[in-house]
Amino acid sequence: MAELKDLLARLERVEERAKELNTAFTWQASRPSAEPSGGLEALSGQVEAQSRALGELRELLHGAESEQARAIQTLQAALRDAQEQLPRMIEAAPDRHDAVRRQAAYMQKRFREQFDAAVEEHVAARTRELESRLAESQSALDELQKKAAANDAQLADLRTTLADLTLEAARAPQRESEEPRSWYKTWRLPAAALVLLVLALVGWRLQKPVSETALLDQAGEAAVQKDFPRAESIYRGILKRNPKQEEALRGLGNALLLDSEEVMHTLPQ
Repeated sequence: MAELKDLLARLERVEERAKELNTAFTWQASRPSAEPSGGLEALSGQVEAQSRALGELRELLHGAESEQARAIQTLQAALRDAQEQLPRMIEAAPDRHDAVRRQAAYMQKRFREQFDAAVEEHVAARTRELESRLAESQSALDELQKKAAANDAQLADLRTTLADLTLEAARAPQRESEEPRSWYKTWRLPAAALVLLVLALVGWRLQKPVSETALLDQAGEAAVQKDFPRAESIYRGILKRNPKQEEALRGLGNALLLDSEEVMHTLPQ
């Protein structure tokens, strides 16, 4: 191919030179006859120049024909070589196609493995996060249950104290008949017991664990705000206290479904 390109370039140069000589020859032929002052010598010079140009043009044309013949021979040789190589190329084509198919299958397998690994890693990370939040919620729930048990014990003590004070108040008239007492001394203990009971009831009410209805409302708000891990954590806490809570079961199922859809949207396509 390099030799063919070289021959074509040489033919182009020969053609350009032939055009230049043809132009010069035409210009010399079209010039008017020599002036009387020049005489025969000027005319003879023009004829000689035209003869030289014509001879050079003939040589160039002969060389161009030779170069063209060589180019044709080179093309014919290249064509014969291509015809000889064509059967071998046709025989080797299926092997190349099989190699391409094997490469494509390998790349597809690698992509599937990487995609599955990314999905598993993402799901594992989400699972660990959910388990961590569930453990935190369970710890908070256990703490609330401990406080509730302590409040119940305190309330029982207050009830015992109130019973004792009531009994003491019932015995007060008998002691008053035996020994006169002032109004302050008579109602001091019952009033103090009543105040303590009211304060204990208020504290127990304030520290009482959140009701299931309030927890369900919080979980619903978290789901609306697309904070699915928090909603799942609240629903699981409710189900641990009451496994048969149907509304919590439905809410947990919906939250898991929506969370899985969000996970699939965040995965690479």
